[in-house]
Amino acid sequence: MKRLFNLFPIFLIILGSILEIYYYNYRFTMDGINIYISLTISLALTLLLTILSKQYKSKIVFLLIVPLAVYSIFTTSAGQAFSLGEKYNEETIEQAQQLNKQSEIEYYQNKIIELNSEYKNLETQKNNTITSLEDRWNWKNTLAKLEERQSEIKTEISNSEKIISKLRPELTINKDIEKQETNIYKFYNNLFGLNMYWLQFILQTILSFFICVMSPIGIIILTTKKPEPKQQPRKRQQIPKKKPDTRYYPFIEKWVNISWIPYRKKTSNKIVDKKAFVEWMRKRYKSKKESILFTTEIYDKIFSAAVKKNIVDKLGIIIYTGTEDKIISILKEHMNNEGTIKRT
Repeated sequence: MKRLFNLFPIFLIILGSILEIYYYNYRFTMDGINIYISLTISLALTLLLTILSKQYKSKIVFLLIVPLAVYSIFTTSAGQAFSLGEKYNEETIEQAQQLNKQSEIEYYQNKIIELNSEYKNLETQKNNTITSLEDRWNWKNTLAKLEERQSEIKTEISNSEKIISKLRPELTINKDIEKQETNIYKFYNNLFGLNMYWLQFILQTILSFFICVMSPIGIIILTTKKPEPKQQPRKRQQIPKKKPDTRYYPFIEKWVNISWIPYRKKTSNKIVDKKAFVEWMRKRYKSKKESILFTTEIYDKIFSAAVKKNIVDKLGIIIYTGTEDKIISILKEHMNNEGTIKRT
């Protein structure tokens, strides 16, 4: 994630430069400048501002950056305005073409209505005049011209319908074609009463400002070195004194107090059996008579220490006949040296 974040200034330089060159080029080509010359000017101005931003702390360079940045802002803002104006021109041309198509369709629709009306009138005249075969013979010349005209009317109607069928798919606007589409600036004008042209200028200038500072900020971030942390003289590491870990002391005291019951009562010289000891301690823990759980692992650890210190043998027979407090003291000291017991 940190490496990706380090790439952001590079992306900022590239994207900012592309936007600035695009709007520069748009602005200069509107002045009639050749496209290649326009691109050359755009690239040169963008590179100049980007390179100067590296030495922004110099007073002379700063005096060059300020007017260049102002020029860049107003030029790219003008580029946006020209781009929007061209869009309006395209929409106007499209609207005019659509209006012409709409008018043409209406013309042929009205023509079809007139032709149908003429056809019906001719048909009515023919039906009222010719009622028999004798009438048809007497009026054969007139009838021929009338029917010829009716045939022409059918052909004209068919041609008009074909033209309408061809124009209708090309018609992409509604009946309110005369009404210009509302853009964002007109929307704010209608909503807040703000002047549409000033609002357009302000918003485009703000965008131009941000485009102008993208590349310089990316350069400043990349070229600014982070202060290296001062190296403090190394202090001699003092080895901390090992503090006794008293967490297992209660286990040792319990083990001696309970295991020595037979010896204490002089009924046996052997300590309490391991299985009986652990089971009895687990029952007391479950009944909440004991606050610590005495596991088999802890028992084995203490028993092993007692064997090593010749307090008991491997069969559990008591060898050391000193006091129980002394036995507890010996075991604590030994366990301290050996390491702590993990509580479970």
